[in-house]
Amino acid sequence: MKQYEFMKDIDENGTESINVAYKPKRRLDLFARVACLLVALVIWLWMVNFNQTDVTETMVLKIDYVGLEDLEKDGMMIYGMDKAEVTVTVRGSNRDVKKHDPEDYSVIADVSGISEAGTYTLPLTVKIPTDSGVTVESDSSLNVSLICDLSAEKYVSFDVLVATVQEGGLITYAFETEHNESEVLIKGPKQIVDMISSARFNANGNFVSNADTMTYSNFPLTFLDQNLNEVNDGGAVEYTTEDFVVNVFAIAHKRIPVEVKVLGTGAGLLKSISTDSVEIWGAPSVIRNIKSYPIIITNAYAGMVRQHELTSDMLSDGVSVKESVIITITFEELIEDDE
Repeated sequence: MKQYEFMKDIDENGTESINVAYKPKRRLDLFARVACLLVALVIWLWMVNFNQTDVTETMVLKIDYVGLEDLEKDGMMIYGMDKAEVTVTVRGSNRDVKKHDPEDYSVIADVSGISEAGTYTLPLTVKIPTDSGVTVESDSSLNVSLICDLSAEKYVSFDVLVATVQEGGLITYAFETEHNESEVLIKGPKQIVDMISSARFNANGNFVSNADTMTYSNFPLTFLDQNLNEVNDGGAVEYTTEDFVVNVFAIAHKRIPVEVKVLGTGAGLLKSISTDSVEIWGAPSVIRNIKSYPIIITNAYAGMVRQHELTSDMLSDGVSVKESVIITITFEELIEDDE
């Protein structure tokens, strides 16, 4: 089909005239437009199908509890949950599933209906964003088991444990401990609190064998029953040691050789010592560097017998001989082999 173009023309006298001209059809433009239309249609069909296709997404969500205020008013609490989070799978269109992140979902356990102590298994409710069309696929694990008990609190005695530590022949142990508190307040389920008779801080976990003094605060406690057996509270018992200060004063024991040195005459004589070593004790940082106990004698002769009491005088400050020892030193002529 031919195409014509009507054009209006005005001459110098202002007279209008109409000219008719034949304009051939531009086939290339038509083909391009049809191609673009087809591509747009394909993209539109793909997007519609992509967003309407059902997909699933699996996420791990933490369990939140509602109704705890009601339990607290009745003097009760919950503990011993068999899980802290659950795996949830949602299904919906690709658009709805991708619309929200896992942080927009929540899992709720309602404990407001509990009225007495006991063990319970409660259903979990998955809260979906209001503008989402996804559904939660059925899952038998959407429940939580827990224990409800009366709340209780009491003060229990508190002590510190530092066991012996042996390191390369140097035995270091707690010489003395002091702390500003003798009791600690604990709060938790009554049946667990009733079992606890005392609390203990084990300082060995952070013990430094060559340190003279260690100071601890805000530390964990171990609970013990009346027979000094450990009570596993499962984290249900609350306490604080933020204001507690524990000082551990360390002492080290070490056996060192006795070394006799003669100044002047008799330096080459053979020396015989009744006790060739002695045990000393003191601050670990000092005692670590002591290698021997020195005895200085001025002039000696063959056949001379000298008794010497080992005291702390020849040792560094803060280091002592564990027990007073008197040793006998005998000097003899050194016999040389003529051959």
